[in-house]
Amino acid sequence: MVTDCHAHLDSPEMAGFLKSLENIENNFQSQKWPPNYRIVSNSTNIQSSKRNIEIGSKLHRSVIPFVGIHPETVMEIGPAENIGEKIEDYCHQVEDLLESARGMGEIGLDPKYGYGDLQLLILKNQLEIFESKPLLPISIHTRNTIEQVLEILSTFKVSNRVLFHWFAGNQSDLENVQSKGYFVSFGPALIFSKRLQNLLRSANLKLVLAETDSPLIFSSISKKQPLSPFAVTSVIFKMAEVTGSSYDEMSYIMEENTDDYLQAQNSLRVST
Repeated sequence: MVTDCHAHLDSPEMAGFLKSLENIENNFQSQKWPPNYRIVSNSTNIQSSKRNIEIGSKLHRSVIPFVGIHPETVMEIGPAENIGEKIEDYCHQVEDLLESARGMGEIGLDPKYGYGDLQLLILKNQLEIFESKPLLPISIHTRNTIEQVLEILSTFKVSNRVLFHWFAGNQSDLENVQSKGYFVSFGPALIFSKRLQNLLRSANLKLVLAETDSPLIFSSISKKQPLSPFAVTSVIFKMAEVTGSSYDEMSYIMEENTDDYLQAQNSLRVST
């Protein structure tokens, strides 16, 4: 079993991949072989959340749907007279959708998208929901906001498994995040970045996960072709190389960590 802990299967670019995944699940149904991939599919807004739940329902052996409001969505909402009511409505919908999901994500903060006060309000509203759902994991976007997000999390009674996805902080950030028992994930950037490789070497491997952020277009690999979750095997291979492990050893560690992150009721391990 190999897991991509952070992707976006609801994106139109993933249509071909989903078809392949559907074929794999159909073959499992006919007992040709079991699926050996699972993907945590993150959402960005309400429609994205509904779509991921639909995908997860159809491909329940392989896909783990997360729902949530990404900081970029603030650009869709924008300032308005009834902004408070609008955000409250969005978050109520997320809370309802969580009944059919297995986690919350992708939520967080990002100065790139502006409207910092609105982003903060949306994030806090979603974290309030999570205080009452301690068994559900959470995936957080923290580009240039790691310290701020850590401070915000400290004001909530969040006992959930927390992932700082596509970790890009410094050594101090890594130590602070993992000291709280939070996970960090590395994507394909790890393959090319010496800085990230050094961070991995110093990390607590029990709190590390692998991801692709598909369908991200990663220019170091291809300037046109978006990544697929299958690329997570390349990330795990690099992790093994950096830490002096075998691929099988690192793959096992990543699956143990992923099971811990998702917690028992979310595990999609399939017996052969």
